[in-house]
Amino acid sequence: MRRSILPLCALSLAAQTPQGADAIERDLLALLSTPVTVASRTAMTTRETPGVVSLITREEIQAMGARDLIDVLRMVPGMDFGYDVQGVVGPSMRGLWGYEGKLLLIWDGVEMNEPLFGTTQFGNHYPVDQIKRVEVIRGPGSSMYGGNAEVAVVQVTTLSPSESAPGGAGVMAGRGRDAWYRKTAQAVAGYEGADVKVSLGLFGGTGVRSDGTYTSPDGSSYGLADNSQIRPIFANLGVEAWGVKFRAIVDQYYLWQRDNISAPTPAPTGLLFGSTNLDARYDWQVTDRLTVTPFATWRDFKSWWTSEEIAGAFMYPTTRFKAGASAVWEAAEGWTLAGGAEGFRDESKVRPPTVSDLPGGGDSVAYTTKAAYGQAQFRGWANVTVGARWESHDKAGSSFVPRFALTKVAGRWHFKILYANSFRTPAIQNINQALFPEASIQPEKTRTAEVEVGYQAGSSLFTLNVFDMHIDRPLVYTVVGESFGYLNMESTGSRGFEAEWKLRQPWGFLNAGFSMARADNKVDYWAVPGHSAEFLGIAPAKATLAAGIRFGKGWTLGPSLVWLASRHAYAYDAGAGEVALRAFPSYLLANATLSWNSGPVTASLGVFDAGDRRTPFFQPYNGGHGPLPGQGREWVAKVRYGF
Repeated sequence: MRRSILPLCALSLAAQTPQGADAIERDLLALLSTPVTVASRTAMTTRETPGVVSLITREEIQAMGARDLIDVLRMVPGMDFGYDVQGVVGPSMRGLWGYEGKLLLIWDGVEMNEPLFGTTQFGNHYPVDQIKRVEVIRGPGSSMYGGNAEVAVVQVTTLSPSESAPGGAGVMAGRGRDAWYRKTAQAVAGYEGADVKVSLGLFGGTGVRSDGTYTSPDGSSYGLADNSQIRPIFANLGVEAWGVKFRAIVDQYYLWQRDNISAPTPAPTGLLFGSTNLDARYDWQVTDRLTVTPFATWRDFKSWWTSEEIAGAFMYPTTRFKAGASAVWEAAEGWTLAGGAEGFRDESKVRPPTVSDLPGGGDSVAYTTKAAYGQAQFRGWANVTVGARWESHDKAGSSFVPRFALTKVAGRWHFKILYANSFRTPAIQNINQALFPEASIQPEKTRTAEVEVGYQAGSSLFTLNVFDMHIDRPLVYTVVGESFGYLNMESTGSRGFEAEWKLRQPWGFLNAGFSMARADNKVDYWAVPGHSAEFLGIAPAKATLAAGIRFGKGWTLGPSLVWLASRHAYAYDAGAGEVALRAFPSYLLANATLSWNSGPVTASLGVFDAGDRRTPFFQPYNGGHGPLPGQGREWVAKVRYGF
């Protein structure tokens, strides 16, 4: 019964097409009929699903000639990227710095956030050309995914075994003004038989973050062409056999950089974000209406792993074992009940073990989390979803997050009324590095209300949503006197709107978006003095435009624009001799890719940041660091065979 949902999604929306609708309109409806699962336990279309969801298709990714996941996600309303420390770049959502534990990245069903701080690293990292689609919840996802899904969820699905069979390979090279920004190679293979499916994706290469000049907090400057090397290695194996699904992902993301927490190092030092991820689950079809899925996941991490030669550097080898079971029951016509329970244990050690900065002076810590969740969904004259999750961390305490959604597709119109609580569970080092050891570190708690309205006019779809996100007791890394560490502070949040327009025509497609977020913030660390509606380092407004123009005989032109509004951030002031607040102008990134496809061969040539604006990555908190220069104008060539 459950397996029939996907085609029914397409049929239900196609049935709403007015009589005599032409092929162009049907092309748009086919896109809108694509089932997504990121916001619900059952597959639903983006207009029905109980969340504000963006779907980015493979056609759109390939048309823009995306170099990495940053290019793809910058097309999502409300989403951008900022700079942390040590050459690391991470995401923001709706004005909120989501890098540290607030935004969850899922790759083929495997959660990629590391457990020390809950972070994910971006920039020449993930194999974007192996992606089939990207689904993004622009808002809370904790009722389904737990404590790293507070403000957004990004779910990536790669090519299926049949789409990568029997195999293929590709290369990409990108040249900037003074350096090769990237040189990568990849390969895919797949097999699909009667009872067995196998897929394999490999990706690796080298590159640099930028060839600009970085100025450190102490005022010293150095070029990044030889001081910001990035080397990704990514292997992804999927096996399905007789109901068992197995996934193994090995991710080794190396950075060589000179920026440290305060003063730069004399020469580049290595920094590794490495993980081995094994996931197994079994879809047990108990009846034609009930499916039970037990699962187990084991993950091994070396995050923020650096050379022991750096004075005061500690490394924390960490493991996570997670197990549980979920169930989906088609209880009656129109009714679906889902639920489950899970638990996981994080264990972390300190290296070198002779000196410890862990609580109590020991050389290891272990934390256990248990959770239960449920969801009831009715699909009839309207779609109603009610759900909740309870999660308990043995050190930080428990969280309970309810969720309600009412969605309705009425011919060409659709409506959504959404309310959800979400949370961020403190990660291992949030607890270990508490500012005041005697004070307990508690989960952040978030309340989000959203309303969305959409209208389909011929081959166009217009959507508008408004949101209000409020975070109580956010976790903040701060300094008080001679002490530094994490502390729960008062509150933060954002309010705003996001608008999108999607057009489908015989010549291709056009997507446009505009988003705006205003700060509702009482955390000085993230505030802009004198500009209470802004967050530090994050553009309060963004506009995007992307198209795919087909010329026939396999040719496609993919222009795209990203406009980021002016913002305030800290940068080194030579006159003052210190880092000071500055106003930065708006930035316009103009890109275009020309691609050609003939059978198994695809080739493309693109230019990114054609205006050579070198849009920086700003630090979205008052951490004393200046902007990290972005890449300037880059010419990118790709050649692929077989996928």
